[in-house]
Formats: sequence, C-alpha cells, structure tokens
Amino acid sequence: MLRMLWVTAYDVSDDRQRRVLEKRLASVGERVQHSVFESWLSERERTRLMHVVGTEVSLQGGSDSVRWYGLCGHCQRQLRFIGQGIAPNDARFYLV
Repeated sequence: MLRMLWVTAYDVSDDRQRRVLEKRLASVGERVQHSVFESWLSERERTRLMHVVGTEVSLQGGSDSVRWYGLCGHCQRQLRFIGQGIAPNDARFYLV
C-alpha cells in the first residue's frame, strides 16, 4: 500500500473538541508542533481519517479549521526546519 507523508495543521478553539482531534491525530501520526501532526497515510487511510475527524469534531463556524497537506517525495526532500526536530521517516520501511 503506497503511503504519503501528510501534514495536518489545525486551529480549534473549543478545548474538548481540540482534545478529541489531538487524540485521533496522535493515533495515526506524530505531533511535531503544538497544532501540527505528520502522518504516513495511504489515500484510503487519509480519506477515512478526514471522514472520522469530520464526524467526531464539531468545528466552530468561521473560526476553526483543520488542514491536510500532502508532501510528495520531492517535497519531503525539500523539507527544512530550524530548531528542534527530526526529518519525517516512515519507520515501517527500510532499504537494505
């Protein structure tokens, strides 16, 4: 199953809804900043996650949002950061 690196960023004002979202995202990925997760997901897994988040989390009208950004292989190699952090790596696969 082909997986792609997905970055999920969110801004959710309600504490309870934010905790529900954080728990769901932590179950499939790794928190890299306070409101940002990175996840290795197939298209099917991402579609399912978006559906589950859409049904479990009640976003407030004009102020809350959840965004998904897919990073292709070329984009992953272009990833740069300053400060603490490690490059995302899908630990399920190893090249020998």
